[in-house]
Amino acid sequence: MKRYAQILSALMLSLTTISGFSQITKQQAIDFVMDSIVGVQVDSVNVYMEASVQTGSYYTLSQYDSIAAPFSDYWLFFIDLKPEYAWSHDCQYIFIDHLNGIHFTESSQIPPFQFKSFMEEVSTPIQPLLTCPNFTIQNTNILPPANPNLYALMFTGGDDTPGSCAFWNALSHMYGGLREHGFAKENIKVLSASGVADGIYNPSLDLDNDNVNEILNFSCSTDHLENVIDQLSGSLGPGSMLYVFVTTHGFRDLTDNSSSFILYGGEHLTDHAFAQMLTPINCSQMIFVICTCHAGGFTDDLLDMSNSARKTILTSSSWWEPYWRDGLFKSKSGIDKFNYLVGTAFRGGHPDVIDPLNRAPWNVTFPIGSLPISQFQYLFPGMTEVNFDLPENGGNGNEIQEIQESINYTQNYDGLFNSTLVN
Repeated sequence: MKRYAQILSALMLSLTTISGFSQITKQQAIDFVMDSIVGVQVDSVNVYMEASVQTGSYYTLSQYDSIAAPFSDYWLFFIDLKPEYAWSHDCQYIFIDHLNGIHFTESSQIPPFQFKSFMEEVSTPIQPLLTCPNFTIQNTNILPPANPNLYALMFTGGDDTPGSCAFWNALSHMYGGLREHGFAKENIKVLSASGVADGIYNPSLDLDNDNVNEILNFSCSTDHLENVIDQLSGSLGPGSMLYVFVTTHGFRDLTDNSSSFILYGGEHLTDHAFAQMLTPINCSQMIFVICTCHAGGFTDDLLDMSNSARKTILTSSSWWEPYWRDGLFKSKSGIDKFNYLVGTAFRGGHPDVIDPLNRAPWNVTFPIGSLPISQFQYLFPGMTEVNFDLPENGGNGNEIQEIQESINYTQNYDGLFNSTLVN
């Protein structure tokens, strides 16, 4: 399906030619893009290209999105204009006619699916160093008795960087917190990207390194997500609680003011459709933690669901904002800042991730307020950790990081955090 209205934010056509050439070589095309299009932005944008001349009538971004090609034979460049933000954010596709150098620029907010696995890097100054977990590190979780009334749904469509584990690490961190709060393993349903340990998105299907796979062996698609929600709907009851954690790329559609989750392969799940899936669930409480671009756009649809559950929603950003993925913080911790903070607040302690060669996000280490100052300032330079559970910091002192205390903790260190608290 060609969803131009949903993927294109602007359209520009230039008849400028690369003068002096009748047939454009690869190097000539690169020089033109870097000199005439990228120019002074060279230190702040990432540029990729298809290695060979393209001939398709449409350039395919994913099985769900494509762009009509203006030429029959063309060099194709992809320019990521904001590499430190999660999608959707501004990017450009540059088509250069192979025969005469006419170029065509199409603006978008969606990258090609898994583009870093097949496109050549032309200029990529923004490249955070990421490392995946070390699965030789033992699981040290101490778990309370399981509460059969607690259920959770966790999912991600996958990151845009092959070998990047930021989303997986976030799932592991939050999964550890769920287990430490009495969620039974069988009551936590997890969909992650391809649903296989593929070395691209999922280093393992075992989120807590206990030799049991927690990630379901299905791709994170609308159909599979709906099936999982149907299963949960048949299990939850009036005394149950559902905790929903989403960390994926997001999209904002200006034509209908909707937000979407980007699932595996580039499939979109709109805020309205997601709320419709959840509406039949009968439970007493739903808690949503959403880390995507334009996450705040989900709030109104989730609050408008006709079921009687009390709803609490935490979003990483507002409807109109992309989520800035602090590249330096992500390199230091292996987790996006919002996911690190909200997971740490939920667990009441920091994950074991600071050593990039020995990351074990399934383990919790120092309780909030006791992380050595050198380690905390390594993550948050110049800042001091505050325990918002303490009465002097506005908490109730019960040694549990409750919702408002978790919000206060996350807001204190993530300036983009857009919280919605509903009681």
